[in-house]
Amino acid sequence: VYLNDFYNLNGAKLASFSGYTMPINFSKGIIKEHLHTRSAVGIFDVSHMGMMLISCNENHIKKLELIIPQNLRKLKTFNSVYTFILNIEGGIVDDLIISKIIIDNLEYFFLVYNAARKKIDQEIIFNLIKDANIIIDNSIIAVQGPLSANIINNLFPETENMNFMQIKTINYKNKNIIISRSGYTGEDGFEIFVPNTAVTEFIEKVLSYDQTLLCGL
Repeated sequence: VYLNDFYNLNGAKLASFSGYTMPINFSKGIIKEHLHTRSAVGIFDVSHMGMMLISCNENHIKKLELIIPQNLRKLKTFNSVYTFILNIEGGIVDDLIISKIIIDNLEYFFLVYNAARKKIDQEIIFNLIKDANIIIDNSIIAVQGPLSANIINNLFPETENMNFMQIKTINYKNKNIIISRSGYTGEDGFEIFVPNTAVTEFIEKVLSYDQTLLCGL
């Protein structure tokens, strides 16, 4: 909703997607968006995805490992892993990325999961961990494509040495933002988790680079 006016001004075709109104494509069309992401940089809004913070402690690790098939003790800080949420029979409910990050000197597990499975994922987690914290005041802007590192490194010099499946917390305009490098398009890419109050200004800044193009889902 924070980007709706921006999308209307930029000719977005909006449609319902997993209960959210999202841009399906923009005026240049899906083929142009696809090719641009393969050759330069595509900018995507993926704010429909679920985000959750869980404090990192031994009790939470034991509970998370009941539903996530990973050795979370071995997950290094500022790293991410692709994995799953399982049901009581061990069947796959959803896939997700879980990371270990530090915010204000405290260590957390940071979970990003799919919009279509958001409610059931959250129900499973909250049945085990009552104080898990759903993030509702952030947007997710994905900067994807072979030239994406040039832009993100220029905007955030702290990301220069980031590798694939790494994550950082950075101060942006006196707010904590999270940047991950886990491109899901088949190209190199970054995901920027930015407060809703700053997202329009942020996406306009990214789009000020000539290599970028707004893309839909």
